[in-house]
Amino acid sequence: MSLNLDQLVIFTHVIDCGGFSAAAQKLFMSQSTVSKQIRKLEASLRTTLVDRSGPTARATPAGEVLLTQAREILTMAERAVGAVHDASSPGQSRLVVGGTCSLGTYVLPSLILQFRQRFPALDCKLVVTNAGDLAERLTTGEVGIGVSSGVPPVGDYVMEDLVPDPLVVVGRADHPLSGRPLTADELSSETFLLREPGSSTRTHTQEMLRRWSLGSAPQIDIWGTETIKQAVRVGLGISLMSRYAVAQDLQDGSFCALDVRPSPLSRRVVVAYRRDRSLSAAELLMLLLVRASRW
Repeated sequence: MSLNLDQLVIFTHVIDCGGFSAAAQKLFMSQSTVSKQIRKLEASLRTTLVDRSGPTARATPAGEVLLTQAREILTMAERAVGAVHDASSPGQSRLVVGGTCSLGTYVLPSLILQFRQRFPALDCKLVVTNAGDLAERLTTGEVGIGVSSGVPPVGDYVMEDLVPDPLVVVGRADHPLSGRPLTADELSSETFLLREPGSSTRTHTQEMLRRWSLGSAPQIDIWGTETIKQAVRVGLGISLMSRYAVAQDLQDGSFCALDVRPSPLSRRVVVAYRRDRSLSAAELLMLLLVRASRW
């Protein structure tokens, strides 16, 4: 058994138009051709799809099931054709990628570089923001693909897990607590630098402070990853940060990692895109690159 797209188109028109003659006129076919194709479809599925007993053609119960599925299939087919046409000239396709601050600043630029090397004429845009704002931009369609550390706020998205995002407590290079395992109690007098409201890093920091029973430890709210990093450098406090954001700082000795036990929990890195919005060819190609990246 196989489904023929042309037959599905004819079937939906017969039901929508309420008859074979009206469908034939709309499709610029003869009525006999329309009737023949419906009979072939019914034979293929071994059931009656059209109730011909009344003044108008109506779907049988089996036909109603097929009608719902046929509309989805035909919509997907239209999207596939459009995507293929776009892919033949991706430079004309729009690409807007959004990322939460750590990933948008320290990971996505290299992925966009790889993409531009393949499609140099592509007009692309990178939006770097916090998780709450990224979710809003996905909802409005301003951003086509969002890459987030942690799950974005609830929305009608398709979300795919990519890799873990390890979190690490960092301090300035000469921090007196560096170089040995620490209990959470030993951090009770430290000032914790927290990201702004709406940041998934802030949410995870607050969760870890509760786990460590450090909810009453001194805290300062600071907007932006780079601002927090500068505050750490001058010794304003310590901060729980994505390892992606501080990898170079730890490598060159600008920061130290504080080995607090129990260790901070990793969070998920997800790529998200709206369920009800077709991705452009450029966005689809970028999605493939994001999935294949070794991070």
